[in-house]
Amino acid sequence: MIILIKRMTAVGLITFFFPLLVVFLVYTSVPDLRGTNSLKGRKIVIDPGHGGIDGGANSSDFLEKEVNLEVAKKLYQELTRSGAQVILTRKGDVSLDQLNNISSSRHKRDLYARVSLIEKHKPDIFLSLHINANYRQPSTTGSIVFYNKGILNSEKLATVLQENLNILMEKHNLKKHRAEPADYYILRNTNYTGVIVEMGFMSNPREKEMLKTSRYQWQLTKSIVRGIEEYFSTSGNYRPNRTTENFSEGLPGIKVYFPGSKGEDLECEQLQTKKVLLSKNVTKELVFEVVARLIRGPQRRDLWVPFDPETKIRHIVLIDGVVEVDFSPEFTRVPGGSFAELLAIKSLVKTVTQFEGIYGVKILIEGREAELLGHLDLSKVLTPEVPKAVIALVIDDLAGGETGRKEIMTIRRPLTLAVMPGLESSTEIAREAYRRGYEVFLHLPMEPEVGRPEWLGPGAITTATPLEKIREIVLTDLQDVPHAAGINNHMGSKITKREEMMREIFKVASEMNLIFLDSKTTPDSVAARIAKELKVPFVERDVFLDEVNSLEHVKKQIRHLAEIATKTGQAIGIGHVGITGINTSRGIIEMIPWLEDQGIELVFVSDLCC
Repeated sequence: MIILIKRMTAVGLITFFFPLLVVFLVYTSVPDLRGTNSLKGRKIVIDPGHGGIDGGANSSDFLEKEVNLEVAKKLYQELTRSGAQVILTRKGDVSLDQLNNISSSRHKRDLYARVSLIEKHKPDIFLSLHINANYRQPSTTGSIVFYNKGILNSEKLATVLQENLNILMEKHNLKKHRAEPADYYILRNTNYTGVIVEMGFMSNPREKEMLKTSRYQWQLTKSIVRGIEEYFSTSGNYRPNRTTENFSEGLPGIKVYFPGSKGEDLECEQLQTKKVLLSKNVTKELVFEVVARLIRGPQRRDLWVPFDPETKIRHIVLIDGVVEVDFSPEFTRVPGGSFAELLAIKSLVKTVTQFEGIYGVKILIEGREAELLGHLDLSKVLTPEVPKAVIALVIDDLAGGETGRKEIMTIRRPLTLAVMPGLESSTEIAREAYRRGYEVFLHLPMEPEVGRPEWLGPGAITTATPLEKIREIVLTDLQDVPHAAGINNHMGSKITKREEMMREIFKVASEMNLIFLDSKTTPDSVAARIAKELKVPFVERDVFLDEVNSLEHVKKQIRHLAEIATKTGQAIGIGHVGITGINTSRGIIEMIPWLEDQGIELVFVSDLCC
């Protein structure tokens, strides 16, 4: 009996303690990135923007300075707990303009004090926190991270922060952005790696209410901390940014760039004038004409007037590739908030630097060197962003082929993964790809001119498919491939030539707001024409990477793809998992450093459909 009781006691103790032991082992086996691995000993300056008399972006029920400070305090708490040394530029509701006695405006003294504090503490990184506003387009939402392209590692920091914030934006159905270079005073006048984090748009009613809540402020804090941890725990393994501006083709000749219809980019109009020849040979008269047109505003009603129409041009001087423009004081009265100020300056710089031999713009106000427009630093020559050549790599046949898939999913760059429908792992792989940050496409099986029927797989469209059934098939396939941003054809040389069948597919794409990528398995495809007719975003393949199953061939094709992108600005290559998967994945992995050395960026297919 005693033995039985002892056994029962032992069993009871094991039953009680075993789950605790499992939990202990699980948690102790997970590496702790916080503190010991990435943040311990790091010096970080957090700069909550505005304060005191300067409320920042305000409304009757919202003060930017308060939200900036609340998030800064939360960041201080989280980062300190992780082992970082954190310095706040302000801990209360104070303005920093009294910390120095330079002879300038209160606003300039405040910014100078913040720069001085950053320089004094010599941080590993700094973050300046702000809230954005775009009153001209209240639908604009989302966090945006800005950086100085001239400071080492600032782009890397901005990129990983933006990626982590974008995960939060998607969760709340807010707009995802790319990190952008900008000429903000704090960024241009410090010598340390840092960014400005515009945490959201208070001009959007829904986002403003979110920004006021402690819960959302904590979510922003956690996203920013994850980005900082990732920045310090990785070395060089990041993707550079491409400009987010979209430029309409316009007409040949001289273009004038205005803030666009969505309030988030630039679009162009051709300069219509009888006063000057439409020539790229720059003269003071020609520059005067394009700047005057900017001030007058666009002809299209859906574009914005970037500057106060009362602004006068006092004089223009061309000096060694720089256009010096002297404006009246009305130039500083840009309506619409801080984001509108940024777009206005971009429109001026982009318009003026289109001329051969002109690389920058210097702004004067009534003959004196301009200092600030909001937080933008106008004291230096302003130069345009240089668009990079970009490549989208598409990997076909996921769920249909396993070889090479795991290797592909180790690549930490934008890839578009095309998943075949109706297979056992289709949904799981699509969700996993999306979770890892890849773009997902439906790889829609279509009948080829030549090929085995079993190569198509389930969910295929064939010449025997009734037209009225195509919609049902495509919708069912899309259910199998969640998070699909677009469709591309698997095989399909027979179907993509058939106008009536492609029209049914494109009707679904139009309704679902999906992109169509033509894999170009036949030169007789009608896809481009039908896409234009139904206004479906459309792109087509330039190169197959692996029609020959060898590593050297894949690398050769990637070099060819780079040549196309360098000449045209962009290119699309398609590779596969399955039979060629190992060589395709190895080729891509080995060629990424070479591509980035050439200044070529990998992007999603959707980035080419702006």
